[in-house]
Amino acid sequence: MKGRFIANASHELRTPLHSIIGFSEILLQKTFGDLNEKQQRYTNTIYTSGKHLIHLVNNILDLAKIEAGKMELSHQTFPLKTTIDEVLMVLKPLAGKKVIEPKIEMSSEVDSFTADKIKFKQILYNLLSNAIKFTPEGGTVGVNIEKVKGNKEILPWALESQRLLKVSVWDTGVGIRPEDREKIFEEFEQLDPSKSTEGTGLGLSLTKKLVELHGGQIEVGGTYGQGAIFNVYLPFVVHEKQTSMPKPILPPIAETRLKEECPLVLVVEDDIPTVEILTIHLTQAGYRIAHAYDGEEAILKAKELKPFVITLDIMLPKKDGWEVLQSLKANPDTRDIPVIIHSIIENKELAFALGATDYMVKPVDKSILLEKLTELSLLTKKARYPINILVVTNDNTIRNNLYNILQNEGFVMQSASDTEVAFNLALTTKPNLMIVDLNIPEGGFKIINDYRENPALRDIPIFAITSTNLSPDERLEVVGQIEMVLCKDAIISKEIVNHLRNIEVLYPKKAGLIDELTGVFNYRYFQIRLAQEIRRSTRYNLPLVLLILDVDQFGHYVNKKGEHYGNLILKKIAEIIRKNIRGSDVLVRHGIDSFAIVLTNTFLSSGLILAKRFVSMIHDYPFLYEDVQPKGKITISMGASEFKEHSPEELIHSVELALSSAITKGRNRVEVFPE
Repeated sequence: MKGRFIANASHELRTPLHSIIGFSEILLQKTFGDLNEKQQRYTNTIYTSGKHLIHLVNNILDLAKIEAGKMELSHQTFPLKTTIDEVLMVLKPLAGKKVIEPKIEMSSEVDSFTADKIKFKQILYNLLSNAIKFTPEGGTVGVNIEKVKGNKEILPWALESQRLLKVSVWDTGVGIRPEDREKIFEEFEQLDPSKSTEGTGLGLSLTKKLVELHGGQIEVGGTYGQGAIFNVYLPFVVHEKQTSMPKPILPPIAETRLKEECPLVLVVEDDIPTVEILTIHLTQAGYRIAHAYDGEEAILKAKELKPFVITLDIMLPKKDGWEVLQSLKANPDTRDIPVIIHSIIENKELAFALGATDYMVKPVDKSILLEKLTELSLLTKKARYPINILVVTNDNTIRNNLYNILQNEGFVMQSASDTEVAFNLALTTKPNLMIVDLNIPEGGFKIINDYRENPALRDIPIFAITSTNLSPDERLEVVGQIEMVLCKDAIISKEIVNHLRNIEVLYPKKAGLIDELTGVFNYRYFQIRLAQEIRRSTRYNLPLVLLILDVDQFGHYVNKKGEHYGNLILKKIAEIIRKNIRGSDVLVRHGIDSFAIVLTNTFLSSGLILAKRFVSMIHDYPFLYEDVQPKGKITISMGASEFKEHSPEELIHSVELALSSAITKGRNRVEVFPE
């Protein structure tokens, strides 16, 4: 009951605090004009007081979540020095008022640590702010970081020889009496409420719980009258070694964001001050804004406006945010619109289950909101992650050979040496492909059968590796279960890479080779498939033509009508072309406003006829608002070239030269290279 009351009361405080912080920040940014010195000082006091209150509210909520067993840790490895500097930067105004310059000492043995970074910073912030508050003006505060080993005599709670990070925060303040050292970690406990120092008695209580949540301990020491020292011991988390970390593959330079775009954001919020704050922040960042003040209006406006993104509050009249989100994701017209939840109610699990793209708890931080919108923009450089492969083998030779081959080809590899670890990894990481050693002691066939019986794993393609020939019974067993059987020699000869590329082409959606906006293949698929078709044409002496088209002055159209209508143009052009090519031909999105078409078994004369037909069809199609274009029509320019013993790069370059010629000659035409 107490925990529920605290949580509810804290949620109720967030809405007015959101307005206080948001509007004072807008004033400090001089959005509506300069402030005189006194106005600047008073507004800054309002802002810092609001931030202090929200910090208090967050502490209360965190305590309630820990007591309810709902606090989760998100471990990551981070640099310690940088993290400490970030905390000190936040505390700089508080330390500056008392002429205190915190001292940092770090052992050369430690430079990074693995923990929940946000919670680690919270622990450090609480201890340092406490030290600064209880240290007189001109005193000293410090942080010492070192690696220690567990010792039963000194640290009876620790495992023998356990590796621990020791963080010591000390000060030259009044110190703590020995009889009070247990009390200070109790909620709402203040040793001397008569003193002028601020505080609620929550910071140390929360700090202790956060430390224990990490499996650590906190101790207090020092000499009363000379200062206090808090020692935090956190265990080093040993992660299973990752063979390779995913690195995003950036799209071609043509996919960079258009500077003149102006995406539409639908803000769904019934609290007027919050609406004003969001509107000011988003407008300043270059977004167009539409508003909805209840759930029913939100659904109607989403269908009507098709915004780039929706920011959605949960506590709405008529229909709450959960109902709105469910309705949006159930409707084919709105299901693909990204939705960012911003609410005082924290329920990420339900939000993501219903299809939300992201979740932020009020008061929403301006920089975080704008960062999330930038990530979502379809015209932003979008990272495409490489194929993730799970290798199941206890043979170090196989593992090392695969690592060397796959890393050089841009694949990401994880490995497991026993069935239980492999099964858990497969469930948690959902790899694009699995490579299973049939000679593993637990039995490779059993592993494959287990995967095929699990609904979450049954569709993952599997390669089997064996050092022996399969018996007739074994061949029957793998029929329909795996994509390919490889001998161990195939790994050494790198044949596996060709097999993997084939899998990418066979399973383009799973391999992340589909453009999300238009539904056609993306640039990475184009690179793989063009190389394959060139090899095929060379081997069998078959003709091959490559076309690249560019939407004429697309940036001008987006500048006039916005990203939403620009996307509609691209979708329609992709649809028109897709309906007018053969099944053996390949259509890909080549850039923001360009497409490439690989015409297999086609001579240049036939390819040019088709290209001219596309130019004519696009010119004659009645696109929405095309009258804003300089020529009053949506048109395309095309370049064409025939394969003549080129490399893929040379063929693409020749087509791009032809396309450039078409644009130079006035657009809305086809040019060929060589002329």
